[in-house]
Amino acid sequence: MFDGNKVIALFKAKGEKSKTFITAIFGASSHATPSYFKGKKSIDSDTLEKLAKHFNVPMESFFDNFPAPTGQTIVSNNHHNTFSIGQSPEVLQQTIKDLQGVVQDKNEMIDYLKKQNIQLIETFKISNN
Repeated sequence: MFDGNKVIALFKAKGEKSKTFITAIFGASSHATPSYFKGKKSIDSDTLEKLAKHFNVPMESFFDNFPAPTGQTIVSNNHHNTFSIGQSPEVLQQTIKDLQGVVQDKNEMIDYLKKQNIQLIETFKISNN
């Protein structure tokens, strides 16, 4: 569920002026304030996308069960690894090493599937003759 309080936390961490923030999200003609998000439990996708872009965080960071935003750049990927750029170099190096292993495994699977595809094509050609 969307957690508007996470928007407030990022807004405060960034320390920008309310008018700058509201203009970036809703446009210059809006009369909203950052407190618009306080306690809010739902949001439209366009606004969510603007928030994520404005704060440079993934859209998921505004929902329950995702680490609270800290104002640091958060990196996440489809292997469910989430970490902050501010973490220690050792953590980042281990994450990179883990992801390099995933890439290698995927490349090996691609090579295997290509070989299987070639074998199937050859088998199909033989059986059609």
